[in-house]
Amino acid sequence: MRKLILFLLFSFLFCCTYNWVGLSKPPFNELSLGPIEGVQEEPGLESTLKESVRRYFQSKGVNIKEGATLRLEGKIKEEKIETIAYDPNRLSRQVRVFLKVWFTLVKDENPLWETELKRDTLLNLGNSPILDQEKRRKILSELCDDLSQELYIRLVLSLK
Repeated sequence: MRKLILFLLFSFLFCCTYNWVGLSKPPFNELSLGPIEGVQEEPGLESTLKESVRRYFQSKGVNIKEGATLRLEGKIKEEKIETIAYDPNRLSRQVRVFLKVWFTLVKDENPLWETELKRDTLLNLGNSPILDQEKRRKILSELCDDLSQELYIRLVLSLK
C-alpha cells in the first residue's frame, strides 16, 4: 500500500508537468539590471537592493549583463522604521522595519510585467533604545534579500 501511494504521488508530481519554482530554469537566460531609484532617507539602499537582486538571480543561473533584451527596473516606494513598543520610560523597545518596492520588467522600452512587493520585520532593540546604523543596514539588507527571492519566484511564475 505504501509503495502504491508513493507511486501515485510521484506520478502526479512529475507526469502532470508540475514545476518546482526554485529548481526550474527561468524562461529567460539573461537580464539587464536597470536603475533602482529610491527614497532619500536611507542612502545606499538602492545599491544594496540592486546587489541583492543581482546575487539572487545569478545564483539561479540568470546571466546579468548590460544590453540584454529584458531589463529589470525598480523604485523604492517606501522605507520606514516605526516604534511599536515602548518601555515604561517611553523608550523604544521594538521597531517595525518596512520596505515597499515597485519592480518593472521592460522589453524594447515597453513594460512587460510589473509588481509591487512589500516586506516588513519586527526587531527587538533589547537594552538599547535606539537602532544603530549597523543593525539598520543589516536588517534592511535581509529585507532586500527576501524581496529578491520573492521577485524571482513571481517573475518566473508569471512568465511561464
